[in-house]
Amino acid sequence: SLRHDMLARTDAQWQLPDFKPVSIWKHLAKAAASPSVRQPKAFRKAANPTCGDRVHSIQRMHTVRPLPAAEVAMGYLAWLPKLFMGFLKVTFNPEDKAYDLKLRGLPATLLRLQPDPSRNGPNRFVLRIAGGLLAQRPNQGQLEFRTTSRNQILLVAIHDFVPRLPWWLYRLTQAKVHLWVMHSFRRHLAAKPTALILRTLP
Repeated sequence: SLRHDMLARTDAQWQLPDFKPVSIWKHLAKAAASPSVRQPKAFRKAANPTCGDRVHSIQRMHTVRPLPAAEVAMGYLAWLPKLFMGFLKVTFNPEDKAYDLKLRGLPATLLRLQPDPSRNGPNRFVLRIAGGLLAQRPNQGQLEFRTTSRNQILLVAIHDFVPRLPWWLYRLTQAKVHLWVMHSFRRHLAAKPTALILRTLP
């Protein structure tokens, strides 16, 4: 998925000490011959059945100017209700200092996102997934916004999120919605580059 070639060079200035290159085919043959090594399998489930399947998703976007990660994150939360035409609302809980995503008219929280001050900085803003109906485990997983000051690149990532839905149902429903939201946010950034700073949440 890389846009640029990354080729190994024999004249690189940095070298591993006492490194002896070995053919990858020899390593693969050795691994295949070992009875203790399991063959890799795509989309392998977690070894612990109680842990569930963990979601890892990274979306790459462009901004017209360098933006602080916190500004992007707060702008994203303020923009979400507009995307869902008011059916989804985002409220700030001052006691927990968290943001609750709810369907309008229903008291239950779909997701609770809580900023992590120990990991946040000018180019990084992390929202821990603290709970909600869609999360299987409280404080398992995070939504991260990471920006670069030079290339105006924005990365929006989900790490280690364990959905409450069965994995097959998650992939057919919640995963599709998340992908649609990210594509819509990418278009929003391109169409209205200054909209993020017009209205933000606390």
